[in-house]
Amino acid sequence: MASRFEAGELKEKLKSARKMLEEGMTLDVILRITGLSKKDLKDHGAI
Repeated sequence: MASRFEAGELKEKLKSARKMLEEGMTLDVILRITGLSKKDLKDHGAI
């Protein structure tokens, strides 16, 4: 189970990823910048 810190960090990364997608950044760039995986984004409804 993730700690509260890790959960908060994930939430912020997902928030950033959503904003980047809205701004038209490519998925590859977003994954590289945030360190998230495509699965992370899919599992949390970002893509």
